[in-house]
Amino acid sequence: GKYKETVSECTKALELNPSYLKALTRRADANEKLENYEDAIA
Repeated sequence: GKYKETVSECTKALELNPSYLKALTRRADANEKLENYEDAIA
């Protein structure tokens, strides 16, 4: 769904710019919503 898409898009953005804080934050939030807690804190 929407959260998996967000995680994927943020991961792509971070591959281009590893210090992109907004993408890191969004991906962590999406992982939390998906209950991927280990990924949310990574």
